[in-house]
Amino acid sequence: MRLNYVALAVHLAYAPAHSGQGVQAFVGPYLGALVGGHRVVDDLIASPQPVEIRTRVAGGGHPYPLVDRTYYSQQLDAGVQAGLGYRAGPLLVQADYSWGLRNLTPPVVDENNNIIAPSGFPSYSRAFQASCAYLWSRNAQPTP
Repeated sequence: MRLNYVALAVHLAYAPAHSGQGVQAFVGPYLGALVGGHRVVDDLIASPQPVEIRTRVAGGGHPYPLVDRTYYSQQLDAGVQAGLGYRAGPLLVQADYSWGLRNLTPPVVDENNNIIAPSGFPSYSRAFQASCAYLWSRNAQPTP
């Protein structure tokens, strides 16, 4: 399954060098909003051979019907990110891990809107991320 989020993170960073150059460590919370996604499953009941089924992801956080072929996920995700980085001059390279703290599976309901599973199968966001940035300043001065 692939869920696509737009996330906003607030990190507290530590760099041993006074200039901010070299190794860095950072940690902080994030909040993400679901913008789409998809999942692929094998339907072994419909066919003796595995069949690939693509379903779209719909946010909302409301209970979803079991008979619907749409996969539903909570609209908002929240969690913690931690990682390491390295800055050399204006170049910054970082890698981090996101640990989602919110169950993304909403309750499951039948065709009469009766809740049949409080939150389906619990699922949490977990992700690795790498980034590279070039930092510039109008008054940039060379760092020692």
